Amino acid sequence: MPNIEDLPSVKFNDYDIAEAHGEGLYSYYFRNKKITIQGIIKGDSITELEHNITSLKSFLSIHQQSLKYQRADGALLETTASCTSIKFDRKHFHLTFVPVEIEFITQEPFFYGMLQQQASFE
Repeated sequence: MPNIEDLPSVKFNDYDIAEAHGEGLYSYYFRNKKITIQGIIKGDSITELEHNITSLKSFLSIHQQSLKYQRADGALLETTASCTSIKFDRKHFHLTFVPVEIEFITQEPFFYGMLQQQASFE
């Protein structure tokens, strides 16, 4: 299960308060988010499996693509992300499938709904 719902880490910019305990906070912001997805790549033959692996690598090598996620309630969420790691767990008996783990880093810390609403202010 992807860790989509986890909150990203927060970066705090603070300062020491002279002659007092603690620190003052003058700004904070969310950092990017790391998302790990595990799955299985399949093929009807060894040749098709190799083709599917090559296609996946080619597709994921393009940086800052749209990463979409469908929640259990059917809502479709989207963010911009880049693939940082692809790991294949090949075993000698994996002839038509191979487990894979893919890691993404998001450009923004949150996923946004695909349905955009319009608002006007006067």
